[in-house]
Amino acid sequence: MLPKATLAQAKLRDDMPREPFLILERILILCEHHDNPSTRCTLEEKLKRLNKKRPACANRQSKVLYGLGLTALLITPAQQAVAGGFQLSDHSITSLGRNHAGYGIVGDDASAIQFNPAGLTLLKDKQIQFGFTLNNVSAEVENQGSNAFGGSISGPNEDGAPDLAGAPNLYYVHPITDRLVAGIGVVSPFGTDTDYSDDFFGRFSGTVTNLVTIDINPSIAYKINDVVSIGAGFSIQTADITLDSRIPLGPASGDGGFEAEGDNVGFGFNLGITVDLPDSSRLGFSIRSGIVHDIEADTVFDLPASNPLSVFGGEFGADAEFESPATAYLAYMKPITENYFLTGGIRWTQWNTFEEIRFQFDDAGGPNPLTTNDAVTPVNWENSLTAAVGIDGRINDQWGWRAGVSFTETPSVTETRSVRTIDSDRTAISFGASFKPLPQLTLDFAYRFIQFAEASINQPINSQGNQVGATIASVEPDVNTVAFQANYKF
Repeated sequence: MLPKATLAQAKLRDDMPREPFLILERILILCEHHDNPSTRCTLEEKLKRLNKKRPACANRQSKVLYGLGLTALLITPAQQAVAGGFQLSDHSITSLGRNHAGYGIVGDDASAIQFNPAGLTLLKDKQIQFGFTLNNVSAEVENQGSNAFGGSISGPNEDGAPDLAGAPNLYYVHPITDRLVAGIGVVSPFGTDTDYSDDFFGRFSGTVTNLVTIDINPSIAYKINDVVSIGAGFSIQTADITLDSRIPLGPASGDGGFEAEGDNVGFGFNLGITVDLPDSSRLGFSIRSGIVHDIEADTVFDLPASNPLSVFGGEFGADAEFESPATAYLAYMKPITENYFLTGGIRWTQWNTFEEIRFQFDDAGGPNPLTTNDAVTPVNWENSLTAAVGIDGRINDQWGWRAGVSFTETPSVTETRSVRTIDSDRTAISFGASFKPLPQLTLDFAYRFIQFAEASINQPINSQGNQVGATIASVEPDVNTVAFQANYKF
């Protein structure tokens, strides 16, 4: 028997005619719009920048990945500082309204594919769902005494995060029998985007950091009996990475430049279970595997002619490894009355696999002093937890509402925290609403505010294997999010 709250949701969202629906033919991508007009870019300009300096032979895989990315979802690579580390959570706007408490077990939208595939058995109709989140990020990095070669580092404080950053998600659910349900989802589970000028005081720790992932996740769920459901899914995940920084060469030689770009396709899985309890509440547990990406990168060393090492500069191949972390979700839903229910959830993320950023050059051990050794940046992140609670209510057959609060501990540590990924402990509060203008169509809206704790940065600056200074800074970000979703059943 379904919980009372689920019956209320069914009354609000179901009873729908079985007719096809054409939802979208085109999805538009938002591009960053910085305060400095000189840094604004169009979509065409951004793609040109991501492809510049890449030899023709290195584009064979990236063309496939960009084609997949643009045709699948055209995901904007800029969800900086929205979830712990560079993890993105907003795979459902309905769920966002309650701060994602109840991860995938409520049964009021298709995002169970991402959060807990066993929750698909709660969905009785074929449905397609599209959502879009838009984040306004404020994250100015302030100099607190950065130094190199015995002197202070000049340069302005900067906010390298884009003013506006957005990402869509897309799902399709198809019940096969009354016990077996299949679905597929396309989301961006990890991403970050910071872009500072070459004059930024923290330039030796990073200028450009861009990570775009796209995860295609077919899933299937089976209802064993009236109490237990299980589900499983398979992930095909692309990753595209760009890292730029300035190289400290000393007061006499000025700065050099280092750039790296690469991409890969990796594979993983997710599993889930839901259990309906005698008091009409529900428990859910799910896991999502980590995915290892073996990146084949193209790197560029660009040194001023006045430096003796400039003759060794140029383009070089390198290998790097990026592993998207494993996650686990524990979720709970408890009806209060026929029109109200509570949700709770805990997310664990295995960030301790992110120990370093390492580029192994193809000609390592050779005569070139720039590439004979690996380029290594220590990270040493720690595992992190998110806890969330939420409440949902139904006003009438057309309107519903929800609210939630969450706390996320940062995986980053002061000793290795960088300007590349701005992160600290944060508290988020959110509100959401559902509106049903047609029997077969449900529209969702959500707003969220994230307040971060002030974070310190004290990252060593190295030159030719020796520490020559440190980037010392502070940052206290905040994020405002608005989001929209449409779910059509047929």
